[in-house]
Formats: sequence, C-alpha cells, structure tokens
Amino acid sequence: MIKPTTRHIMTIITHTPIWVWVVLALLIYLDILQRKNRPIQRWCLLIMPAIFLPLSLITLSTSPNINLSTITFVLQ
Repeated sequence: MIKPTTRHIMTIITHTPIWVWVVLALLIYLDILQRKNRPIQRWCLLIMPAIFLPLSLITLSTSPNINLSTITFVLQ
C-alpha cells in the first residue's frame, strides 16, 4: 500500500505541466554551465560592494539608535 504522502507527491508530479519540467531542465543546464571556472574582470567584482556599501551607510546614518547600529555594523 502506498503511503498518503507518497500518493500526494505522485499526484503533484503527474499533474505538473510539461513546460514546468522544461524550465526545470533549462535551469539545471544553466547551473551546470555556470559551474565552470572562467576569468572575470576585476571591475565586475566591485559592483555589488559599490552598491551595498553606500546603502548600508545610509541605513546606518538614518537609524534611530546610531550607537548600537554602528557597533553592529563594525562587528560584522
């Protein structure tokens, strides 16, 4: 006899549209391609820190309890 949870899982799998499986396969394929080592330019490495550091400092400066926020920011 099939357990109820297994029956529910099989129902989900069998009633999932085909296009969902195609998208899943495409995402897995793209993930495999991204795992290869490849050179990256240095300026690309600086994009995220350049965006988030000013945002962090703005949030820190507008915080109501600036002393606690400063300590937390420095300790991270």
